[in-house]
Amino acid sequence: VLVRGIGPDGQPKEIWGMFDPVLYERGDREPCILYNGQYISRSQFEKAGGSKTNKWSVSIKAVIGVDHDGSDWIMPLGRWIEQNRQKVWSAPR
Repeated sequence: VLVRGIGPDGQPKEIWGMFDPVLYERGDREPCILYNGQYISRSQFEKAGGSKTNKWSVSIKAVIGVDHDGSDWIMPLGRWIEQNRQKVWSAPR
């Protein structure tokens, strides 16, 4: 799944990666986003995008399609994971 980072002001930032659901399923701390040629964690990707939220499931967006005008159809990565019947890992409290 193609993913896009969101900047600190809530606007999309030109940071792109590829989410690997197989790696994600291995566990909470597993690096599962391919970014700049290496796999990094969701939190690292979130920080690279400039997000200050610490809520990767909301701040990282899954690109699920492209509209006829070229704009992206996106949804929060956490929702995409849930819709694909996977567990959304959250940070331990």
